[in-house]
Amino acid sequence: MSNARTNPRFPMSGLVEVKIQNGDGKFSGMIELISLGGVGIYTKQKVVTSTPVSLQIVSFSGAGTMNYSLRGIVKNHDRYNEFGVVGIQFEKPINPEDQPHLFDFLQEQERKLNHYLSQQ
Repeated sequence: MSNARTNPRFPMSGLVEVKIQNGDGKFSGMIELISLGGVGIYTKQKVVTSTPVSLQIVSFSGAGTMNYSLRGIVKNHDRYNEFGVVGIQFEKPINPEDQPHLFDFLQEQERKLNHYLSQQ
C-alpha cells in the first residue's frame, strides 16, 4: 500500500486475524482502510516488510457479519504510537468471483465517492 495507489481506499468496520505464513505467529487488528488491492490494519504487532500472511477478515454490516479469507504480503508498517498501521497488499485483487459481497461493497463505496466528487 505505497503512495502510488491504483485503487481508492475506504473505511470498513471489522476485525482481521493475521497468520504469518512462514511461521507459527499470528496477531489481530482492526481495519483502518480497505481497497480492492489491500488493507491497512491497526495493531500493536510489528511485522517485517515482505512477510507473507494469510488474513481472516470479519466485517460488520448492520446486524450481520461477513467473513473473508485472503492472502497477501506486508508492504509497510507505520508506527506513531503504541498502535500502528500495517499495510498488506492482497495476493490478488478482490474480485466478484472470489469475494462477491466485499467486491460489491467496495464498488458501491467508489460509486458514492465519484458521485460526491462530481457534485463538487
